[in-house]
Amino acid sequence: MGSIANVVLRGRIFHFRRRVPDTLRPRLRLKELVRSLATTDLRAANPSLRSTTIPAIVTQVARYRATLTEQADRLAESYPTLCRDLVRLDALRRAVRAARGLAAVTTLDPLVDEVARGARLLRVDTEPRLVVFGFDADQRDGALKAVIDDLRGQHRLQVYAVGRPSGRTTAAFRPTKAA
Repeated sequence: MGSIANVVLRGRIFHFRRRVPDTLRPRLRLKELVRSLATTDLRAANPSLRSTTIPAIVTQVARYRATLTEQADRLAESYPTLCRDLVRLDALRRAVRAARGLAAVTTLDPLVDEVARGARLLRVDTEPRLVVFGFDADQRDGALKAVIDDLRGQHRLQVYAVGRPSGRTTAAFRPTKAA
């Protein structure tokens, strides 16, 4: 974890240390102000690291969830039109490639065709997921794990960490098991 401005470690206890401006030195009779923070935990020494406010991401996810819920029917109704457009574009792409003698490309997912034909209806899942990609030293040291545990536990968010949060690879999306 990085350093915090004006916080120093003396022995095992963190202290606040600040130079006294020259203009105040004669009155205070001090060159610097030093006060013990009475803690061995750097997080406790920094109020922003132990904030009791709701993290911004929780509010953002709540707004996103509300928008998804409000617009779910409209979004679901637009899927067939989008899929029909994708099928038409795919047909055009294939025709152009064939006319130019180019190799065939991968086909559209069968689900797109099924939705375009009306054989399959889609719905909107209104529960957002938060996917965290990549990690730095703070994550390896457990700081990110504590944040993710808080988001999952206290704020009930579905959080997926893609990286090596505990020394083993964690997949964001697990393939479904064959029945």
